[in-house]
Amino acid sequence: MDIPFAIETSRLKLRWLELRDADFIYQLVHDPHWLRFIGDKQVADLEGARGYIEDGPRAMYRQFGFGLNRVALKDGDTPIGICGLLQWDSLPHPAQALRQNGRKILHSEYRKMLSWEGILCSY
Repeated sequence: MDIPFAIETSRLKLRWLELRDADFIYQLVHDPHWLRFIGDKQVADLEGARGYIEDGPRAMYRQFGFGLNRVALKDGDTPIGICGLLQWDSLPHPAQALRQNGRKILHSEYRKMLSWEGILCSY
C-alpha cells in the first residue's frame, strides 16, 4: 500500500485503521448507537474485529486509496470514532458524486476529504 493517510488538527489525529486497532473497533461496533444507526457487523471477538478491519477499511485502502479512518484525541491518542469516504457498489466514485452534486474538488484532493455529512447524519 502507499503511504497511509494521516492528518492532525489542533485536537484530533486521523489515520488509516490498522490491525492493532481491533480492541477499539470491537468496542465501537458493539456501542448501542452504532448498533442502532449502522447495524450489527457480526464482530464476535477480537479476531472478528481484525477481520472487519482487514476485509473492510484496509481492503478499501488497497482498492480505492481511501476508506474509514481512526479518529483519536491528540492528547493521549485516545480513539473516539471513525470517519472517512466509503465506496459502495450502488454509488458512483466519491469524486464523481461530489462533482455531480455541484461541488468541485481537485482529483488529487478528494482522498484528503472527510465525509462530514456522514458524521452529522449519524446523530
